[in-house]
Amino acid sequence: MTTTPKSIRVGQRSLQLLEALRIQLADQYSSEAAILSEAARRGLLVMAVEAWHSEAGQYGGHSPKELARLLRHELNALFNFLLEQDELPPMLRIAPALLPMAVAPMVAAEPVSLPEPTVATVEIDTSVMDLMELAGQDEEWD
Repeated sequence: MTTTPKSIRVGQRSLQLLEALRIQLADQYSSEAAILSEAARRGLLVMAVEAWHSEAGQYGGHSPKELARLLRHELNALFNFLLEQDELPPMLRIAPALLPMAVAPMVAAEPVSLPEPTVATVEIDTSVMDLMELAGQDEEWD
């Protein structure tokens, strides 16, 4: 693989994060440049979602299905982390379905059958999707 040198400017918060990651991920990445390269690769995939055009070359040159497959692979760890921290956005949380009220026990000559368990439903809060579009715009990272 050939690379082309590029220069970017990063702010103090990004430099602090880079330094912490360099120490914590030293066994996976040999240098700051390797970490920044991986960060750019992952970030560009996420940004490709915003690059929709009706002509060929949409989504940064990926088909929608291909980009979705790539993102799924990249974002699994992120969603698992959010789930473990109980920080999934409301639109991704699974709400338990309402269970039927308990029935008082009855004496019967034939067995009483219990209702089938219900499947959980997913609620999508569209106001959350609107907020996600604005995410990061109210705070400067660097």
